Amino acid sequence: QVGSGQIDIGPGLDLRTNQPVAHLRSGSSANNIALTPTTCAGFLKYIAPPVADATRVQGKFSIATQNVQLPIHRPLDGLASGTVEIQQATLQSGPLANQILGLAKSIKRLTDGGNLLNNLMGNEQGGGLLSATPQASQTWVTMPSQRIPFQLQKGRVTHEGATFQIDDVTVTTRGSVGADQS
Repeated sequence: QVGSGQIDIGPGLDLRTNQPVAHLRSGSSANNIALTPTTCAGFLKYIAPPVADATRVQGKFSIATQNVQLPIHRPLDGLASGTVEIQQATLQSGPLANQILGLAKSIKRLTDGGNLLNNLMGNEQGGGLLSATPQASQTWVTMPSQRIPFQLQKGRVTHEGATFQIDDVTVTTRGSVGADQS
């Protein structure tokens, strides 16, 4: 048990080569684990990049894994797949979420019939799509209850369908993040 959460893993360690590999049995899980800025900055940044720099966060998550094989000295070079389940989360946005919000608002202003020049360059109310100064304010981001499949392979974590609500904008992400965070 970790806090109010439960962890059920079947660990193993293969020492037959000069590169020890940790294994988890299929179906290993962690359930109802509290989200913290540390979990967001740690492994969740690979599965849901907009949460990476959250300064305050509330909510819980669970993770179920299959086929986990992680070299001890370079775990992101390993193999893993599974699903992260977010049980409703609220977080204070970081720089990436603020950039996404600024872009989404600019696109919304363009499609709502606003002045094209002000929407691109910005005005006295804030930066535009091409503004050199990003929005500085932090916003609360909501992640509704959802399941996000992920896969670790060849130093990249791929995710599919992480959904965020930022103000009146819904953003769904998919893609991959490298071990070097590229």
